[in-house]
Amino acid sequence: IASKIANGDLAARITDDKSDELGSLTISLNEMASSLENAFNKVTENEWKQSGIALLNESLSGNKLPEAVSSAALSSLIEYCGCTNGAFYIYDSAVLKMHACHGFEFYMDHSYEIGEGIIGQAYVDHKTRIFQDSKYVANCANGPIRINHVFILPLINDNECIGVIELGSFNGFSELHKIFLEESGFIIALEL
Repeated sequence: IASKIANGDLAARITDDKSDELGSLTISLNEMASSLENAFNKVTENEWKQSGIALLNESLSGNKLPEAVSSAALSSLIEYCGCTNGAFYIYDSAVLKMHACHGFEFYMDHSYEIGEGIIGQAYVDHKTRIFQDSKYVANCANGPIRINHVFILPLINDNECIGVIELGSFNGFSELHKIFLEESGFIIALEL
């Protein structure tokens, strides 16, 4: 097991269920391997998140107008999280107006009233929403495709919502994606 772990196989385990000294050593080695695997996974996840934050910050650098911030932020999040499409809404004149989109569909609303639909409700209650196995459909040249997962991210700055981002994905959103996107939302809100 030691040589397997040394060669990068952190999932290696020994199977010896005897209650002798060797069995006790097996349990200890398996626990050590499990601890190493968990620590390595946490480091890898943190590195992924920090790399994404660095790329987002890079895309937002400079004095940009809200349209440029929304476009750069949306492109960065879609690319980094492997999303299919998305839209970026900013509060303006008592409504949420679309300032950027990726994979725009003709039926997508260009604006939402406060409290209207999922976008308007996320603005009101400041809550992130993840919809798994949704029935949302996007169109492409080859015909309609089903977007299985939707992520709704309110942009909060000083307890005030200033916009909402919607992201669609075939692959879903893990807990790590949620943490990354929520941290990204704070950064984007500060830029706006």
